[in-house]
Amino acid sequence: MSSLVLSARLRKLIANEMTAGKYKSPDALLVEALGALTDRRGAIEGIRRGLADAQSGRQRPRKEFRRQLLKRHPYLADS
Repeated sequence: MSSLVLSARLRKLIANEMTAGKYKSPDALLVEALGALTDRRGAIEGIRRGLADAQSGRQRPRKEFRRQLLKRHPYLADS
């Protein structure tokens, strides 16, 4: 892999995180940042699908959803 050229702003952000002791290496910081980006994109896509389903009438009544949720996750019944 080729080396990256980072802006002064990014170098400062990385240095601040490293100084704070949150990461063992810049690579670890990058792995977590990319993981968070992937999670965010997945969440946004899920929201878009949910909105499209609702707009097209593909939705379940709340009681049916809750029944199915509790069937899969009975520990949520107390909440």
